[in-house]
Amino acid sequence: MQQSPQLLNPVLQKDGLGSFINAPWLERIFCLVSWWDVEKFGAEHFYIIASALQAMVDNLERRRELSADEVVKENEAKGLLEELRIIRDHCEKIGLYVAADTGEDLSRELGDFSFQWATGEVAKRLTELTRVIQREMKRTLFLHIPTEYAKWYQTPLEGWETVTDRFGGRVIGDIEEASKCFACDRYAAAVFHIMRVAEAGVLAVGECVNINDPKPSWHSVIGRLRNITQERKYPDLSPDEKKYFRVLEQVFPLMLGMQKAWRDKVTHVANRLILETGEIQSYVAEDIIIASRAFMRTLALELNEVEKA
Repeated sequence: MQQSPQLLNPVLQKDGLGSFINAPWLERIFCLVSWWDVEKFGAEHFYIIASALQAMVDNLERRRELSADEVVKENEAKGLLEELRIIRDHCEKIGLYVAADTGEDLSRELGDFSFQWATGEVAKRLTELTRVIQREMKRTLFLHIPTEYAKWYQTPLEGWETVTDRFGGRVIGDIEEASKCFACDRYAAAVFHIMRVAEAGVLAVGECVNINDPKPSWHSVIGRLRNITQERKYPDLSPDEKKYFRVLEQVFPLMLGMQKAWRDKVTHVANRLILETGEIQSYVAEDIIIASRAFMRTLALELNEVEKA
């Protein structure tokens, strides 16, 4: 699916003090969030939550030690409710919604002033809230992408502008997925998507020469290009073959290079390239992506020149 540039790197919303309004990992779902963003946003909220909870528990435990029968009085309960409100707000800001709901449940029970709570029981409930926060934070995971690969994820279409301008929606989605999969060490998936991009170019080449094949494939198109550029004399070519001869001459060696790059990694099934193995090394995937980009870029540029003539 094509994504607009604005969605790829949206600006984080900030309040008047320069703090993030929403959790950056929630504000930019499925986009990279920097270590700085996580620390700057999460640390201050987590510190407030942890400090408030610990202070309340310590105070209640001290009172319980002084008197086992000590109960929470109404004015004290109101103070605890205000602290819990603050904790809930900060939990919601960093995406701890289960913890926020747990705090809301405790607030509702403490707000019933007709019931007297023992200080030890309230301290126990607050400690359980702390455990809920810890469990929920363990479920929020972050994927680290090395700096040298971050660009593949953040700007997946960079360097492909000529290709996307020419072929548009036929290739944009797969280019984005190939780049992001490569950044995430999913090399087989990266090759799969980039092969779909290259196949769009192969089909375009087949259309240029009106290839007589109901299901044109790499094999049939390469065979036709070899016949046109190497086996036949230029005067014997058809008008369309002569018109696109320069294009075919440029892309033919690139297509052979791609075929060599993924040799032994893919096979032809029903005129489609199919991965034979998921064990593709990073350098193999990168070679295929670079070769495919060179092929598609050259194809787009040459086709544009022909159409201008």
